[in-house]
Amino acid sequence: MLKYIEIIFIVIFTLEALIKLLAMGIKSYMSDTWNVFDLVVLIGSYFSEFYKGSSITWLRLVRVLRFFRVIKRQKNLRILSQATLQVCLDLVKALLTLAHSKQ
Repeated sequence: MLKYIEIIFIVIFTLEALIKLLAMGIKSYMSDTWNVFDLVVLIGSYFSEFYKGSSITWLRLVRVLRFFRVIKRQKNLRILSQATLQVCLDLVKALLTLAHSKQ
């Protein structure tokens, strides 16, 4: 039962992405980071759903990212999530810089 519900949601999100892409055009669609995020989550959902048992099982983590689709519709949560994302990106940059400087 859950598998069917998940497929239904994938189809709904795919239709949403296609409608927005057709309405906005590819350049405008791709310039919005939330649309790009949705597209990455959607592609990851396809991989995790249809390539089970393969070497890309780590893409199941993409399911967690679906939570952020809800956040983007709530202004306060969106501000908080954007700040959290920026901190995470800065942390990754710092770790990469540190790792690079050790070499």
